[in-house]
Amino acid sequence: MVDTSWAERRQRMVKCKIHGLHFDPEMSTGCARCLREVAKTQPQRAPQLVVILLCILGMAFILFYLFGPGRGTSTDLIDLGVASSTAPAADRLDPEPYREQVEALETALFRTPIDETDDMLIISADIAATAADLSSTIVATDPTGGLTAADLIARLGQSVPTDQVVQGDIQKARDQWLRLRKQQLLPADWLFSPEAAGAAGETTSAAGYSDVASSLRASIEDGLAEVQTLADAAADTIPGTPPPVEGWRSFARDWRQQLDSLESRLPARPSARDDGRLLAAIQDLEKALAQARALAAAANPPDAEDSRFNEAIDMALRAQQGFDELQ
Repeated sequence: MVDTSWAERRQRMVKCKIHGLHFDPEMSTGCARCLREVAKTQPQRAPQLVVILLCILGMAFILFYLFGPGRGTSTDLIDLGVASSTAPAADRLDPEPYREQVEALETALFRTPIDETDDMLIISADIAATAADLSSTIVATDPTGGLTAADLIARLGQSVPTDQVVQGDIQKARDQWLRLRKQQLLPADWLFSPEAAGAAGETTSAAGYSDVASSLRASIEDGLAEVQTLADAAADTIPGTPPPVEGWRSFARDWRQQLDSLESRLPARPSARDDGRLLAAIQDLEKALAQARALAAAANPPDAEDSRFNEAIDMALRAQQGFDELQ
């Protein structure tokens, strides 16, 4: 059966004088390209009234959320980085209804030791998940008075990276939680106590530093061995020929990545009030790491007789011995 309407339309089709395309003059004022060009020259329609109202309501909600009831305390996590005044007891939350969630968060935050990158990635994910759980539980239990605390706790969890995380990120989250907890929660004898964990933490810290020092010493020795291998290979080919630059640069790139990985494993640096022997060993370790970085950053292969190799190895060994004496 023939579609008469389509047959009639084909009889009416005319050719556009500008673009050479056919169109039905009863259904369109021009061909497809004509219509497209006209549409581009026409001004855009003003936003519909409904869209404008939705925007206004959205802004009003955000302003209420930030400055409405229960928002007397700043919700910027930057404020948690400095000593903030503790809210009056009447404005702080009783942690008992949230004990399970608080203990889960503190387990994630203060789990020790943290020696490997994979461990830190797992812990950072745990911190984010347990902080979100605690925040949502507070909102469900106390949707008015708990909004500030819940928001700050949620922000704390979101501030910890879930990739490329280093020891400093975990330590920063720990410090922020302790300040936030003091500001927003009432005391409880079951909350984590840094003082009670101090002695065990110092031993764990020394052990973590010792592992890094040992790995750093081996890494520097590998660097020295590579320099010597490159020099020997060049001398065997043509006596007096300098080591190949490309071979060194390839090794140095991998070496720098290895040093970055070692630095990410460093425990949080203790305060100046800690054992002087620990601080002295840390200083030796940091100097050895800096010396290794300087060698790895060289554009051309260092000389195998470069004294910086032996100096860095000696400092790493001295640091390791210092850490081992504290365990």
